[in-house]
Amino acid sequence: MQKVRESTATLIALLRDYKKHLTKLVSNSLWLLSSDILGKGSRLITIIVLAATLSPSLYGSAMLALVCHDILRLLLRSGSGNQVINCSDEQLPVIAKNALSLQWIICITLFFMQLLFAQMMASFFEQNVIAKMLTVMAISYLLLPVVSIRVFILQRNNQMAHVGICSGVCLLIENLSIAVLVYKSGDVMAIAYGKLIYSVAWAVIFSFVESKSYGFGFNLSVIKSLVFASTKMMFAESAKGIQQHVDIFMAAKLLSPESFGLYSFAKSAGIGITQSINCAFTNALYPQLCSFNRQNNLQQRSRSIYWLTLLLASLFVVQAAAAFIYMPLFFSEQWLLAIPITSVLCCSACTTIFLDVKCCMFRALYFYKAESCSRVAILLCYVLAIVIIQPDSAMGLALSMLILSTINLFVFIPFKRLYNLPKIEIKRIQ
Repeated sequence: MQKVRESTATLIALLRDYKKHLTKLVSNSLWLLSSDILGKGSRLITIIVLAATLSPSLYGSAMLALVCHDILRLLLRSGSGNQVINCSDEQLPVIAKNALSLQWIICITLFFMQLLFAQMMASFFEQNVIAKMLTVMAISYLLLPVVSIRVFILQRNNQMAHVGICSGVCLLIENLSIAVLVYKSGDVMAIAYGKLIYSVAWAVIFSFVESKSYGFGFNLSVIKSLVFASTKMMFAESAKGIQQHVDIFMAAKLLSPESFGLYSFAKSAGIGITQSINCAFTNALYPQLCSFNRQNNLQQRSRSIYWLTLLLASLFVVQAAAAFIYMPLFFSEQWLLAIPITSVLCCSACTTIFLDVKCCMFRALYFYKAESCSRVAILLCYVLAIVIIQPDSAMGLALSMLILSTINLFVFIPFKRLYNLPKIEIKRIQ
């Protein structure tokens, strides 16, 4: 009888613990999602203004420039932020100091890389406006390191309310500034100026958020350790970013300017919402997974995490059906052909969240090789399949993405169980 009581007490304590962490995860996800909703809501105004002002071909050129900028920005995600969030409490002061140095090195390098990349992309796609936009947006890299470590500390401490509110305000400022500038000037360069305004707002707003500061430091051995781990994550982040935008690059070469503009519009007007939910959930989940890993109980919580992921994926199917309702209400007739394309792309996004959650768990456990291999394998499948299929219409490309994502769900996502994977040990920083 005593054993039964002890088992019951243990079970109740376990359920309470699960409830506490689940409540925290949902709360953090909602804060970040509310930030994205604010951003997407204001972005809807921007898209309406862009759709009324720009032609489909010019809209496609603008989206192509933004994709190029976003891919280079992925190198920031493979920097020191993940290590600040995931390291032990004892290592945090020394890692935070040197991570700031590494952030400045990466951002200055990215500034010059994008200046060179701008001319290459403009020449390849034969569109000079791409070079002008990328040159202006490159300046934003020089503002990001000012508060980057402060943001990482907030994420590590699961203070997602601060992150969500500040990020949402920055997105609101960006989108409304783009809408106003485009409406006043009718110039596609307004989009690039909006990105620059966002970076200024980001640096200013987060500088007022209370967070512990660890100062600036440069220890060569620590920097080497940070670069070693960052390099491993860079492959995964690069493959992830290219995978998210590979259809845009392929569409720019395979489709006519009008079809490309239609496909770009369908993706930005529809799948952006699913990406917001995905991003909010995984960004809230990763610090929680790191905390579980420091407590050595991440493996036991994986099943409940996947059930929650399945629930979120079902929302994407709901959005696919809702596209036929909300898009005709907000957009003119020239964009109505994008509605079925948007619906198909929303369905294809259902598998993405499973892959992202799996990779979050790999990263929290330092399984960098497993994460990189999965990302690269799926990217290669997308590229090879699109090259072989050679879709000649926007709907054909969307259907190709749906078929490929479905195949990936059953082939790549069921990896070996986490406890059977070899862990990559990262050298402890003294």
